[in-house]
Amino acid sequence: MPTSIDLSDSSKTVRHSTLALHYSTASPAIESRQLSRTSLAAKRTVDIIGSVLLLVLAAPIIAIAAVVVRTVSPGPAIFRQQRIGRSGSQFMMLKIRTMHTDAEERLSADPHLYKLWVENSCKLPEQIDPRFHTAGPVLRRYSLDELPQLLNVLLGSMSLVGPRPVEPIELNHHYRPLGLDAAYFSMKPGLTGLWQVSGRAGVGHPQKAQLDYEYVRSWTLRGDFKILFRTFSTLFHRHGAH
Repeated sequence: MPTSIDLSDSSKTVRHSTLALHYSTASPAIESRQLSRTSLAAKRTVDIIGSVLLLVLAAPIIAIAAVVVRTVSPGPAIFRQQRIGRSGSQFMMLKIRTMHTDAEERLSADPHLYKLWVENSCKLPEQIDPRFHTAGPVLRRYSLDELPQLLNVLLGSMSLVGPRPVEPIELNHHYRPLGLDAAYFSMKPGLTGLWQVSGRAGVGHPQKAQLDYEYVRSWTLRGDFKILFRTFSTLFHRHGAH
């Protein structure tokens, strides 16, 4: 059952059990959304202040996690992966490495697992995923692997809140067929967003893409603060992390 969150500037409270979304199997006629200069400036100001404060708090955690990763798995502690950003631009998203350095080769070596990965929204259950090193599942469970993305936010390629930072293959498989790519390109991808507070690993496609569209369509700065608040609550309860 889809869940929902009220993003409007009305006085409605955030509801944990439902998000005001109605999914449709039909492809909507969707155009990109252009925010005003004032809205863009306000959102960017929140991103800069928030990312600096959070980076200061997260720096010791990132350092400890990096040492652990280097201890259990040879290779760099920080993983860089190409993602799609605003206006279709590509950038290198930063994460603490949770997988072996030859993770892509391990996945592609098994055609059955690769097919399952594509069909399962580019995810695999941890217990059958050969790519994780021993510390990877713990880092994923607590979302510690995503902390370096605060640097992406500070540098301007991401926002604290936004659509999911998707890979090119995911954009082609799940967004373009629904006509959602133009809306996705309207805003910077976020460190968190509607998907993260709506079940995360429990939400598959096409709901993921539609949640991103709903975020773009309904964006308000107040809505961003609501999502940030819900994100901390979701992480604290470790709900749906993967």
